[in-house]
Amino acid sequence: MMAPDDPPEPFIPDIRDFYRRQSVLVLLTLFLASTLGLSFFGYIDPLTSLFVATVASLIALMLASLRSTQESETSTDLSFPARKTVRVNIMSSAQLVAAMPDPALLLDSSVTIQHHNTAAESLFGKSLDGRALEHVSRDPELITAVEDALTHGERRIARIAWRGDVERHLMATIAPLGAKSGRAADQVLITIRDLSEQHRVLEMRSDFIANASHELRTPLASVRGFIETLQGPARYDETARERFLGIMAAQAERMTRLIDDLLLLSRVEEKAYLAPTGKVDLDDVLADVVRTLLPIADERKISITPPRANRSTLVVGERDELFQVFQNLIENAVKYGRDGGSVTVTRTQPAPPPGQPSRVTITITDDGPGIAPEHLPRLTERFYRVNADQSRKIGGTGLGLAIVKHVLNRHKGELQIESQVGFGTTVRVTLPATI
Repeated sequence: MMAPDDPPEPFIPDIRDFYRRQSVLVLLTLFLASTLGLSFFGYIDPLTSLFVATVASLIALMLASLRSTQESETSTDLSFPARKTVRVNIMSSAQLVAAMPDPALLLDSSVTIQHHNTAAESLFGKSLDGRALEHVSRDPELITAVEDALTHGERRIARIAWRGDVERHLMATIAPLGAKSGRAADQVLITIRDLSEQHRVLEMRSDFIANASHELRTPLASVRGFIETLQGPARYDETARERFLGIMAAQAERMTRLIDDLLLLSRVEEKAYLAPTGKVDLDDVLADVVRTLLPIADERKISITPPRANRSTLVVGERDELFQVFQNLIENAVKYGRDGGSVTVTRTQPAPPPGQPSRVTITITDDGPGIAPEHLPRLTERFYRVNADQSRKIGGTGLGLAIVKHVLNRHKGELQIESQVGFGTTVRVTLPATI
């Protein structure tokens, strides 16, 4: 590794040159003194002595002049290198505000907007410059924080509850400009961050924990109550014991299904950003799902019509996860359909548009009671049920469609649910097909 260049050192005259010049001057002085002494005692002519002294003085002056010129050149070259002019582009206030990614507003001491960026226009609307802050946002916490920042010259933070078409949670940071702490500021810069997504995730996590706890608490309380009953009044009651043990087994099975679905959902979420690499035959998966669900369908006298397997249809994915998807969807059609009804599974693979990848669609149709329109957008939410009592009665955990959504997201698939009360429900799953 090369060492960085050292800065040039200032010019320091060589001590040897100094002594050399002093020696020349001393020798010339001695030479002149000797010449004058010889002339005084009559050994040489006075005119000759004057001539020699003059020539020696000229030689000394020439040497001194030549040395001074060399020192000047050396000092210029080494001691004081040529300075380079560096041009610094200073951004204006408007350019600085415009460069910020989050919504930003620059206000003067009268709380009037001087500059704003495009993100602020998307949030508050256009034509912001020259308007008072209170005409743009009437949030009392924001206005109070701006006034405090201008008065005291200290940074403030305000939380804004945005109530527009969609409720949003914003956090504004108000930074004073041109003032020291404790003194009034000339300007303040407001930057706003949207925390809606973080707030939504926190709410979902809280709801998830609350719902999971509630789902587990009910069967646990039931099992505990029956155990206490069997240990007490029903200890010797054979009839009650058999009935209570059957209920306890059903509740234990319900808790097992719930825990299994929770673990499955957790595993699917962990692999959400890992693209599957295997190849799966959809017709083979659907045939296995139908065979698995035939006993449940026979109990309710529901017929299941699988797709016609004219040729194999391959998709990129994981077989176990896709099996879970179609098992949940077809099982829902069987459990929530009408007694003696039918469930039809079809597969279509239309020719793709030019330049687009091929896709295959699996359609599952039942002739059950249908679902009201207000429930359709929320069907894939965790623990959401159209009819909670019916769902628990037939063993539903409220997580089936949430698992379906996450698996399809990982497989770059799509889920569409259409339903009409009294005429059944249609579910379509679209997946990219292999070439």
